[in-house]
Amino acid sequence: MTSTDQTSATILATHRYALESRFIGETFQIDVALPSPWIGQKPDHPRPVVYVMDANTVFGIAAQALRFLQNADGVPPCLLVGVGYQLEGPRRRRRDYGLLRTRDLTPSLDTGFHEILLAQRGEGPPPDIGPAGGGEAFLDFLIEEVRPFIAERHATDPADQTLVGSSLGGLFSLHAYLTRPGAFTRHESVGVRLGQQA
Repeated sequence: MTSTDQTSATILATHRYALESRFIGETFQIDVALPSPWIGQKPDHPRPVVYVMDANTVFGIAAQALRFLQNADGVPPCLLVGVGYQLEGPRRRRRDYGLLRTRDLTPSLDTGFHEILLAQRGEGPPPDIGPAGGGEAFLDFLIEEVRPFIAERHATDPADQTLVGSSLGGLFSLHAYLTRPGAFTRHESVGVRLGQQA
């Protein structure tokens, strides 16, 4: 049997938002996965929130893994919030992803790493993408803009907020833990727990 119908696939019980940051001057893609619909929890019940960096590449698998754990292993219902970039629009190209990540997820400028990125591209970055070292502004964005934005739209537990990252996202999570240890309840980096607030 042959079919020519094609539709876009979506992840069940997820929402996508666009959020412009005054700290960075970038419009971000914010993806939210609600708890597994089979758990049966009331929608207005405050939930823990897990913020995952690099949502363009890891949000789908993180949402499905979290729901599997909620269904099978008794992990409490929580929201998964993925922070990523709008890469398919007129302003950004998919090839800008590495430069955007480097700008936002690093705490300082490493000129050698920046030069490697430029050499890989064969051209300089777009003029509105700054160099590495924007981790503080990105942390301000998460705390001052993303968290209130999510809390306005979903019932969240402000006392149970986790920051997760791997690769440069893991570096960013470590930076957040060391510079603002009370901003998140837990920090996870490449599967290693960095700290937990009592």
